[in-house]
Amino acid sequence: MTPTQERWAFADKLMKIHGDDVGAFVAERIRTLADQNDAEGTCFWIDISSKILSQAGPEEGSWTQ
Repeated sequence: MTPTQERWAFADKLMKIHGDDVGAFVAERIRTLADQNDAEGTCFWIDISSKILSQAGPEEGSWTQ
């Protein structure tokens, strides 16, 4: 599996584990790492968050539906 595929799989697993709370979980990870000035870790979690958003799709009532 490539690193990109691993990140997609990781994002999918997080969604299954945390369900509707996945956004809060990822936001806290980003906030913690940013507070620690961990640029690499912060970038990793921002990438994961974008993959989660891509998988989640538009919310009910959004203009894209």
